[in-house]
Amino acid sequence: MQHPPSDPRELQACACLQAADLHREKLLAVARKLAGSDEAGRELFQQTVLNCHDAIQRWGYAGDRYEFYLLKSLKHLARPQKQRQVLSVPLEEYHTAIVPDEACGTAPDALDHLHAQVQEEIRNSFSPADRIAFRLHVDGESYRDIAALVGGGHHSWISRRVAKMKATLRETFGQAWANLNAE
Repeated sequence: MQHPPSDPRELQACACLQAADLHREKLLAVARKLAGSDEAGRELFQQTVLNCHDAIQRWGYAGDRYEFYLLKSLKHLARPQKQRQVLSVPLEEYHTAIVPDEACGTAPDALDHLHAQVQEEIRNSFSPADRIAFRLHVDGESYRDIAALVGGGHHSWISRRVAKMKATLRETFGQAWANLNAE
């Protein structure tokens, strides 16, 4: 006899699978329509369920209406590539590239030193998911797209995390940045 999982995220992921099974016909109908064929619709449905399950296992889910989460994810995954603004750099590379390297009118050595300090602070103080979300934000991605790309839940969660990171970095490095600009 199997015992149910005790981890809340695992319980939520199982509930997502149950919702996918319960609403299978409705979701498959939408997937078929979005994909244009029965086979492509089934593949889209399966990929959506797997993506949602994995995202919930990693990050949890604050709601209880999994069918809406699945439907929204299904529609997002079905959007054409050019509308999704897919990243030109794989997500794995965002673990190391944290802060943009654009030059400004300050001394290169001082700017490089501050840049290295900021990167070190980000690496030491924030989780990999936070770092990726921050980098995507710096690169101009919307909070909705970031949430979809990193599986971090609702876009408002991403917005709050990025705002917290900015506030922390501003507090830590604001004076050093002001000193650089004063030179």
